[in-house]
Amino acid sequence: MLCIGYGRFPPNNITELWVMLCSMTIGATFYAVFIGIMSTLIMSIDSSGRLYKEKLNQVGEYMRYRKLPLQIRRRVQDYYEHRYHHKLFDEDAILTELSYPLREEIQIHNARSLLTSVPFFSNTSEEFISLCVTLLKFEVFLPGDVVFKRGSKGDRMYFIVRGIVDILTTDGFVATSLTDGSHFGEISLMREDGRRTATCRAATMLDLYSLNTSDFRTVLDAFPGMQSVLSEIAVERLQRLDKYSDEARLYQVKRDYKTEKITSNDMENTDINKKRLGAMKIPTLTKGFIRSMAPTLGVATLNESETTTSSELPSIDEGETGVGCSDWTSVVPEGHDETTADIQTEMEGKESRE
Repeated sequence: MLCIGYGRFPPNNITELWVMLCSMTIGATFYAVFIGIMSTLIMSIDSSGRLYKEKLNQVGEYMRYRKLPLQIRRRVQDYYEHRYHHKLFDEDAILTELSYPLREEIQIHNARSLLTSVPFFSNTSEEFISLCVTLLKFEVFLPGDVVFKRGSKGDRMYFIVRGIVDILTTDGFVATSLTDGSHFGEISLMREDGRRTATCRAATMLDLYSLNTSDFRTVLDAFPGMQSVLSEIAVERLQRLDKYSDEARLYQVKRDYKTEKITSNDMENTDINKKRLGAMKIPTLTKGFIRSMAPTLGVATLNESETTTSSELPSIDEGETGVGCSDWTSVVPEGHDETTADIQTEMEGKESRE
């Protein structure tokens, strides 16, 4: 205020002028320091949020540069929001700087939701849990993402923290669904060829912990008894997957049979289709028919004790699989076995009436 004439005693000589200049310089310096300190404090309050915004801006510039579709941009943004929750940390760098006991304690705390929800860890020792949590890696999948495909080379197994995973058969049917606390992908790690036996797809937003092949071998070498436990689980899952695959194929056979029958009735007025109907053999769903179709469909040959009539075909348990497959008996009515002779008799009666 002294420089613009305000104040009780404006400078009248050279001494007072020097005092005014010194006071202005000191005041401006303290003002600049104060502004700088306050700015630093404000920025340090949410440093991780600032890093997240900078990272998201870089990703946005990259997507605009590559001219990615809007749908992909939204999925990328959803991934970052769910993965980092608007915070960005270099967790590996932070944990690497810590001592091993402190790092292990933090990792066990971070994986507490996994340890409490996965029954696989409920009856294991603390040493086994400590080794696993130090090797697990956190991953996120969006709804519709394929975690891995059937026939691909398996390089890790997964533990579900939150979300639902659909296990698909070779025909694309949902054989079963896994949810919080389940694990999958271990079968390929135990096979000699290392190939995946099924396709797994995320049905919802999916939070997983993964264990790669080398770390998996490390765990089994340290705890050989766990290999037998995993082997029993793998055999049970393979049997269940084969069962659901066979049921899904039989369901498709009955649908094809129904469709072929309706199409034949709609086209029976033409001479060409009359000849086709006369030459076509529409089999009933008996054991012999399913055995004859088994090589084509890839269905295992049924035992003599198994019943394959339309009224006794098994249906997929909706509560067990989470899949809404309807009862197969609605596709072909019970006791309705129509043969070629029945169709030809019906056609001859129609021709006589004409």
